[in-house]
Amino acid sequence: MDPRQLSTLLRSATGPGRRVERPDGTPHTFRMNPTAGGLESIDLHLVALRRTGEIGSGTYLFDPHRHVLSRTGTGPCIDALESCLVQPQFARRAPFVVILVGRLDRTLIKYSARHYRTLHIDAGVVAQNLYLVATALRLACCAISGFYDAEISNMLRLDQLSVPLLAFALGGLDEGGKQG
Repeated sequence: MDPRQLSTLLRSATGPGRRVERPDGTPHTFRMNPTAGGLESIDLHLVALRRTGEIGSGTYLFDPHRHVLSRTGTGPCIDALESCLVQPQFARRAPFVVILVGRLDRTLIKYSARHYRTLHIDAGVVAQNLYLVATALRLACCAISGFYDAEISNMLRLDQLSVPLLAFALGGLDEGGKQG
């Protein structure tokens, strides 16, 4: 997987989309992932398991507004990720794992604690985008729900109002269409 494919994938999952003008004249940007209440409820954390191009091993947070990855931790991450997964082999097979993290601090300001349930729906929309774009880019991908929340939270240094919801393994395909 090259950096341009990763960039396209992350932007298409949660980045800004079409810009419109509201009836009162203020601008509004639709996002690629519609969410309950239009809130930015999902963050994407990237776990780079080995150096790939310009991206070194470590953990990163994707900023969809600036379209940049900010390093949040250093690698190597394979052993750390293996301890977080029910099926640790994913950490050795994929060069990247994207962790979808629900942000309660952004949603509780508008909705009650019951909104926790809609975070899973919001994560499903992001996962759908990841699957569709990864397939279009001919990248191997697989959603992973078997992980230990506390270990993922610790690895990503999440606060108590950030909830890991889904992991998503990403890799390239070789000429024959096999994962590489």
